[in-house]
Amino acid sequence: MHIGLGRSLARLEGREVLTAIFEQMLDLRVAVDESELEFHISEARSLRELPAVFTPGKSGC
Repeated sequence: MHIGLGRSLARLEGREVLTAIFEQMLDLRVAVDESELEFHISEARSLRELPAVFTPGKSGC
């Protein structure tokens, strides 16, 4: 039961954080080709890393 609740909370928090980041960094984009992305395969498929670039000082504020 605890794992299920923790996983749901982590997803909700992650969604909120990513939404805030995307609202602030309007030109945020993936820095590599999709074919270069590496995934960690376990219970949940997730990226090992997500290289990204943006223009400092250019924001949605």
